[in-house]
Amino acid sequence: MSNPAVTKLVRDKIGRLEFWMDDNIGEAIHIHLADFRIDLTVEELHNLAEELGDTIDKLVDVEGFECSGIDPVFMSLFLAKNLNHLKAVKKDTVMLGDLLVNHKNRMGFIKFSKLENGRAVKALNGDSSENDGHRESHHVGQTSEQRLESMKSSISVNGYPFNGQYIILYEDQMLIRDGQHRASCLYVENGNIEIPVLRLYFDDPKIAKYEKSYIKQLFAKLRKLNAKRLLRKTKKFFKGLINMGSKCKRRLYFVFKKREIRKMEQVYFR
Repeated sequence: MSNPAVTKLVRDKIGRLEFWMDDNIGEAIHIHLADFRIDLTVEELHNLAEELGDTIDKLVDVEGFECSGIDPVFMSLFLAKNLNHLKAVKKDTVMLGDLLVNHKNRMGFIKFSKLENGRAVKALNGDSSENDGHRESHHVGQTSEQRLESMKSSISVNGYPFNGQYIILYEDQMLIRDGQHRASCLYVENGNIEIPVLRLYFDDPKIAKYEKSYIKQLFAKLRKLNAKRLLRKTKKFFKGLINMGSKCKRRLYFVFKKREIRKMEQVYFR
């Protein structure tokens, strides 16, 4: 019997292996890794998530770090790949008005601004032109408007921080790495107040580095593009060599086979 409906929860790669997770409505949660599949109930999935969170806490031996205090979307999309470089976690307090936010504009460049001029604050104040269509950190099936309304409602009911999840900053910077929606809702509701945040420190300075200049962003994209092209051409070159070697091997095989057949003809038919 086929599933009445399937929602794709996540799709990614682990090395060269395809990984994806489906919500099979009325059936179960399916986790796929290439040809391997696990079927779980929703309760079993939550238990698995808790076990994995405990495992991450044990692997990341940094005082103050708790997996439960990190938003799962931010963890999976941005932080997970850098956890092996995490060296310190510190709680701090900052003024909301001093925080910076960023988002990609229509040209694909990263735009930076003060929180009060950010797309989420503008959307909460009635101007959603910049906020519409941005789905980088939304939950499955959420629109930009729903994401903001959900966060606004959560803060109104539960306050901030909720479930031990703080707005996250890197190093001593003021750029919000996770929690732009929370900060925007707090700012619109309370103005420029002081709030607690979580600062993450890394042993690799490249992780926290960001570039405001559009020109430097463009050069970085070009360098990355050239690297990708070079990789594609290199793969194509070696693939061509392998194909050429295979063709030569086949031709030599037939040449030797023809010689053997001719020798056999001479022996049996003369």
